[in-house]
Amino acid sequence: LAVEIWDGTAWNRLKNYTNLGGDIPWTSETVNISAYTWDTFKIRFLAYGTDSYDINNWNIDNIIVAATLGDKSILGYDLYLDDIQIGFTTDTSYQIPHNLCIYGHQYTASVDAAYESGVSERDYYTFTAHYLPAPRNLQATAIQDAAYLTWEEPVVGSKGISIEASANLPVITPQPSAEIAGGGNGYIGDASV
Repeated sequence: LAVEIWDGTAWNRLKNYTNLGGDIPWTSETVNISAYTWDTFKIRFLAYGTDSYDINNWNIDNIIVAATLGDKSILGYDLYLDDIQIGFTTDTSYQIPHNLCIYGHQYTASVDAAYESGVSERDYYTFTAHYLPAPRNLQATAIQDAAYLTWEEPVVGSKGISIEASANLPVITPQPSAEIAGGGNGYIGDASV
């Protein structure tokens, strides 16, 4: 009697049992099939040999095919915001980008573990976004030893925040001819605003 596994091309012998001494006694066995790691496979039990035509019956019972998870089984984690996938990470932490959340809105974040053989159930967490967006498009005009700053209102959802969006702030600098740097980061030359 042989136990064989199909690799998609041929049958491979996993274990062989002989009945030369008469009956094969009942036994429990574990056979490792990890060398055959494809999506689908077949297992068969084959009676063969010159005396196989004299076999009246044979019994095979309680067959279990079980996977074991090793350290390399987890590929990473899928991240979702309101059931829409927003990221994948191999780390156990993730910062949701601020541009995906609107201040004051409630969201449900979830994560599942991605394994070689599929994904786990998700774990969920509900939160309210408390991120406040920054003003946009900061511009600066140098005026002798000061600067005139202008910017656009922050955007919350599809509405702008209604505030006065310009200010005339002095720039304290050891050199009145300091360069003005834009880019919306609030940095002006070597001075603090």
